[in-house]
Amino acid sequence: MSKQRLYRGKRVNGCAHVWLYGYLAAPAQIIVWNEEKGTGEMFQVIPESVGQSTGELDCNKAEIYDKDWVKASIYSDEDPQILQVQYRKGAYVIDYKDSESDCVIVGEFVGSLKITDTPHLLEKQT
Repeated sequence: MSKQRLYRGKRVNGCAHVWLYGYLAAPAQIIVWNEEKGTGEMFQVIPESVGQSTGELDCNKAEIYDKDWVKASIYSDEDPQILQVQYRKGAYVIDYKDSESDCVIVGEFVGSLKITDTPHLLEKQT
């Protein structure tokens, strides 16, 4: 199978906290490839959970995906905030207050990005 950017999504009929990683077959289907067997298995995933790899890593060397939530500061004089990675106008950006002018391309971000869970899940943990 050719090398291409990976996708991930959460399985429709499975554990809600487990990500499946693989190749996008359709908007709501991911093929998980088994290198040893040389075959893939297709899974239905929640369409809203599907995100493509940005090709960048966070400060813990975890791969960053589209729609990930990261803890970061856009400006050096600000406290870190929970911000979402989005694909916009041909680039993956970290969006700040939903503003076109206040966003940073993920690969050009200076500082450390740490992937976190979605804000509504964070609120439940505290």
